Amino acid sequence: MKLVSSHRAKGFSLLEVLIAVVVLSFGLLALAALQSRIFQASAEAKAQSVGLAMAKAKIEDMRSYMTMAQYQGLTSGSDSATTVDGTSYRRSWTVKRYAVAVGSTTFSEYTNVTANLPAAYSPNREFKTVQMEVTWTDPSNQQRWVRMEDAISGIDPQDSARNQRTRGGRSRGPKVMIYDPSSENGVIPIAVGDGTSTAATNPKPVNVSRTGDDAVETRYDVLTYAALSGGTAQAQTRVETTVVGCTCTNTPTTATVYRPTYWNGLRYTTPVAATYTGQARAASGVTQSRYCDACCGSHHDPSGVQGAKFSPRLTSHQHYRLNNGAFEVAAAGQNYLEACRLIRVDGIFDVAADLSNDYTNLLATANNASSPVPGGTAVTNYQNFVLDYLDHRYVAQNPGTSTASTVYNNRQSPAPATDAAARQLDDPAEISIAATNDTKWLHARGLYVDFLEPEAVDAVVDAKSACGNVSASVLRSCVLRVLPFTSINLTEIAEWTPITGTQVKASNDDFSTSVAIDTPVRGKVTPGSNPTPNQVTDVFARVGSSNSGVAIFGDISPNEDEQIYNPDITGFWRDQQAFRVSNNSGGGQPGGAFNIAFAGYTVVMSDPPQAGYTYGNRSDTCSNPSGASFPCTTQQGETLPAPLVVRVGNYNQSGTITIPNPCRNNGTTTMPYRVDYAVSSFTSTNGSTTFGTMNVLNPGAVGVIPTGEYTEASVSTVAANDTITANFGAPTYMCPSNYPNPGGNTNSPNSRYQCTGNGSNAAPTWSSMVACPSQTGVPSFP
Repeated sequence: MKLVSSHRAKGFSLLEVLIAVVVLSFGLLALAALQSRIFQASAEAKAQSVGLAMAKAKIEDMRSYMTMAQYQGLTSGSDSATTVDGTSYRRSWTVKRYAVAVGSTTFSEYTNVTANLPAAYSPNREFKTVQMEVTWTDPSNQQRWVRMEDAISGIDPQDSARNQRTRGGRSRGPKVMIYDPSSENGVIPIAVGDGTSTAATNPKPVNVSRTGDDAVETRYDVLTYAALSGGTAQAQTRVETTVVGCTCTNTPTTATVYRPTYWNGLRYTTPVAATYTGQARAASGVTQSRYCDACCGSHHDPSGVQGAKFSPRLTSHQHYRLNNGAFEVAAAGQNYLEACRLIRVDGIFDVAADLSNDYTNLLATANNASSPVPGGTAVTNYQNFVLDYLDHRYVAQNPGTSTASTVYNNRQSPAPATDAAARQLDDPAEISIAATNDTKWLHARGLYVDFLEPEAVDAVVDAKSACGNVSASVLRSCVLRVLPFTSINLTEIAEWTPITGTQVKASNDDFSTSVAIDTPVRGKVTPGSNPTPNQVTDVFARVGSSNSGVAIFGDISPNEDEQIYNPDITGFWRDQQAFRVSNNSGGGQPGGAFNIAFAGYTVVMSDPPQAGYTYGNRSDTCSNPSGASFPCTTQQGETLPAPLVVRVGNYNQSGTITIPNPCRNNGTTTMPYRVDYAVSSFTSTNGSTTFGTMNVLNPGAVGVIPTGEYTEASVSTVAANDTITANFGAPTYMCPSNYPNPGGNTNSPNSRYQCTGNGSNAAPTWSSMVACPSQTGVPSFP
């Protein structure tokens, strides 16, 4: 038997090796290609990330515009190449503008992206789209890009920052306690009733320039407060105010401008954006308040504009520049002068309707050189004056709806006083000043009442209606709570004259040298260079009625309301005080004090009589009354007891009554009358005092000493604190001698009337005064 076996060789065949090599090669090649693609994709993703970041950064930069002028400047464009990690990127963008046509509700493209929208488009309803593209070249020399698109709203950034006015009721907030405003010297609160008072803090002219003193803002707050106790009070409202003078350029602005904030009977309103293009801007190259941008842009009343005005008292709101000292209307592109009041509304200072100074008054201070603060009697008299004036102008007026705005917005004299008497209500007829070595102070004060727009007029009318049939004091509190008025210390703001002179002079130094309200640099009166004994000279204080006066900016136009320096203007916003030079040097013993009182005569604070005396050869006037008593103080060196001549005057009164017109079958006319008083005797609290013969000067005349009737008598001795009383008899009522008319209403031979004019203009000519038929009171037509 033959044994046979088989054996198989172990390992790889050549073919297997070849196949393995081929498979491995394909895998390695694929891995290399994949790695290359990974690197390429990573580089591409990085480039896209850079491109997107550049696109987003540019859009955000365009979106962060700060002014409407910058928004208008957003146009299509590109910038230069930027290299990042060896790759060069180029950025370009396309801007399109969309707006809403008037009468439409949809946006359509407006091709001019920088111009102001024409009248055919609704204002403040627009946006711009930005299509941003960033391009670069990749390592394979291929063009790559990324695109991004967004919209940019055309809303003024100031609007987006403005808090919206709370509608409906007011939320409760914490009590705000403040120091009693009247504790600051120079602040005079006005009581509006029910324990509530209003007062303006002393205006503070502030230099806001870092390079000079020509950028000035005058700042003050108007506070309404109650619950006064222990030197603190609870604040109810605070109206923060700043007044600025500006130099503007008569060139349109693309910035959004606003109509004025004004009092609506409850608060100062949030201003609305104007529907027209801003007409001016703050002048460049001029150091001035930051608020001049808003002042110059907004303070315009274009023809045809509806609603509240910036300058409602002006028939034409024009702007002027000074050319060789003369005013001329500023032409396009020229600079002009402007002044604005700004009030903080919802946290933002907005341009308000113009200030309106109804009355400027001078208040006498302590009769020495140590205190410029108004004396207690002067403060009380001034407070009464303000309330009497507001009573007459607003509380007592009951105009119909059609005339309410006219009645409430016309300056009026406090009845029955004339304008002159109203301004003199709170200061003495004369102040004596020694020929040498003497100082007297005056305090200037302004009563400001805003122009009442229809909403504010309605608030006054509604307040009266809501109060109903109540007492005069309660009705006053109802009305004054909705009335925008304040009394401001103008001592450091007024222009004082004369600043030089032979008789007296008044200080009018620059406010920047003032340290505090207790040491003002204006309103100090001292003897002149060569005073004449017994010479009387007036000292004037004047403040422009509108914004420029408080801004200390000077005259800005030829309008009387906006002038300060013109000495010929004698409007409501100027007052004067007479000073009589005495014949002593101011040395010697202090003078003494006594009183002159009135008996049988009712002293009316709105039109008080006068009292005075003669010490030796010098005549003086006593202070305004406190009740029926006039405090009198002699000068240094004029000691009491001493013989004097005392006098009283300004006691006769005149008026008119409305009667049926005797020259027509219907209608009415006015008839004059006069109330004559006579002093029956003088008496004294000092029983040993004797009086000489009384002399009546200018009998029957109405007016102040020395033109009106006055009575004087010598007094043997007046001691300190004596009271001299002028005793009056019953008054005599005087009527025209042709009143009443027994002869009918025609020019017949039996008629006592001489009628002049025809038709509706026919009226009687009144004859000289005689005693009225009835002496029981003011005459009335039978």
